[in-house]
Amino acid sequence: IGSAGGLSNNITIDNGASLTISGSNSLTINGSWTNNGTFNANSSTVTMIGTGVTISGNVQTTFNILDASGIVSTAQDVTFNGNVIVSPTGSLTQTGGTTTFNSNSTLSGTANLNNVTVNSGSTLTLPSGSVLGIAGSFNSDSGDVLAFDCNSTVNYNGGNQTVTPVTYGNLILSSESGDVVKTIPSGNMIICNNLTSTDGSGTSVTTNSAANTTVGNNVFIDNNNAYYASNNVSIAGNLTSLDIFSASAGTVIMTGSSNTIGGTGIILNNYAVAGTITANNSFEIDGN
Repeated sequence: IGSAGGLSNNITIDNGASLTISGSNSLTINGSWTNNGTFNANSSTVTMIGTGVTISGNVQTTFNILDASGIVSTAQDVTFNGNVIVSPTGSLTQTGGTTTFNSNSTLSGTANLNNVTVNSGSTLTLPSGSVLGIAGSFNSDSGDVLAFDCNSTVNYNGGNQTVTPVTYGNLILSSESGDVVKTIPSGNMIICNNLTSTDGSGTSVTTNSAANTTVGNNVFIDNNNAYYASNNVSIAGNLTSLDIFSASAGTVIMTGSSNTIGGTGIILNNYAVAGTITANNSFEIDGN
């Protein structure tokens, strides 16, 4: 495709065949994408506008920019060298495989992905209002850059998952089905805005966190949810538990000038206050 404005229904790249989009030209499809051969994206944009678009084939597709203006789904590995744009009327859902961000990418809109990997040396940006749902694992290392706006959201919305301790905007822990367990290993986890544990589509979420955690705003633990922390937790806003929030070790530090603690099942080990605390319900302190 050597010019801008290419338009097609279904795209099938057969075994032994290739499709190249030259330069920064664009291709819009109103059907499904099947790659069994070779796709050379260069600096192009592929826009998917159909209501039942699937990305499939025997060969993993590497896109540059993908614009999901339609209803797009896939169950296989996909790589992005550029941006991912999900319009308010579109959706991008991955039910299997891994999405890899391989360069400098911005995810705009809401995407519900399976496994997510940010390759070393790459940057993943979530601007304000963007939502990244992760049903599987999130793989990030010290060689990449995560630029998550304070008003962006990462939702670990699968089954039993390991939550990577990095810097988030909003962090949601939820369930796709049934009772699930989230594990946060040791490390430093910073949540710029709110930390929320909620059922989602399931019935309960239990979180076991060993991370040194800093929350820039509120912590909310919903009904049928339990959050167990074995390291320090700093909270600048309010702490609300409708079931269990238990910090068995370390110190819970309320860093705001005026904080509220309320709800049920709040058990703290050591406890420190920087400002004024309003307790709407009783809670337990086992240490200092």
